[in-house]
Amino acid sequence: MTPDTLARLRRAVPACSLVVWADIDKGTVLAADGDLAYPQEHLDALGACAAQLLEVAAPGSGRQPDSALFAGPTGCRVFFRVPGAPAEAICCLGGPVADPPALLDRLRGALAAAPHPEAAA
Repeated sequence: MTPDTLARLRRAVPACSLVVWADIDKGTVLAADGDLAYPQEHLDALGACAAQLLEVAAPGSGRQPDSALFAGPTGCRVFFRVPGAPAEAICCLGGPVADPPALLDRLRGALAAAPHPEAAA
């Protein structure tokens, strides 16, 4: 994934005001794209949250979840593993009227449809 792919992903999902690509194994934010410039500490906190949420085994299953959703009166947060790259996650901030499950579906669809220039090499 490239920063351009990330920017196209956010533009494809208008309800997403910030999208962060993170390496959840290393605890590193790889790239971000947003309506506003967020401080690095904010991006790092989202990456750390993704790592905590996606690394915890689901109770009784022994399997790690592939997504997590939070919603409240001020907006929502959507986290999911990048398909084919389980050490990477996408984090998205959505507004107060965003529907988190629908937002997750749209993000996954947009990511699947995004061109992957590294695959052409």
